Amino acid sequence: MALTIDDILDKEFAVKGGGYDRDDVDQFLDEICDEMTNMQNYIADLEGKLNRAEEALQQAQTEAVAAPVRETPVQQAEPNLGATLESMFRRAGLVADDTVKEAEAKAEGIIKEAEEKASQILDDAQEERETIRKSLSDLKAAAGTYRRSFLEMLDKHREALNATEGIFDEEEEA
Repeated sequence: MALTIDDILDKEFAVKGGGYDRDDVDQFLDEICDEMTNMQNYIADLEGKLNRAEEALQQAQTEAVAAPVRETPVQQAEPNLGATLESMFRRAGLVADDTVKEAEAKAEGIIKEAEEKASQILDDAQEERETIRKSLSDLKAAAGTYRRSFLEMLDKHREALNATEGIFDEEEEA
């Protein structure tokens, strides 16, 4: 079953627990519907242009087939008929070529834009990865410094305790 704009507009979600904010969900679904409507209109426009180009080509081909080829004085009496047919073929060919070129140009633009976005996303992810790696490296260095300082402090306290080991024994003997 194909998803339609009305399906999205009419969709209701059950509220369970905390759930999502219904207004946010409804607003987002409305935005999706608007975008789908725009895309459907754009597709319909492109299909209309394509159909008109195909009809012009078909009409020119039909007229070319229907026009009898004569090598009689009648053809000489109508010298514009051949020129008209040739002109129609050229026009139909130009319309078809223009439509194809336009579609190819749009496709190339979409592909280029997608590649640029993908490249930007990849660059951003690599930059974030390097930032995280640097932060991790800094945290490891700080943890190492803290550990060394803590061990040094423990060693100093041990030395201080060892230095005072017999202090109480002498006083008790005296």
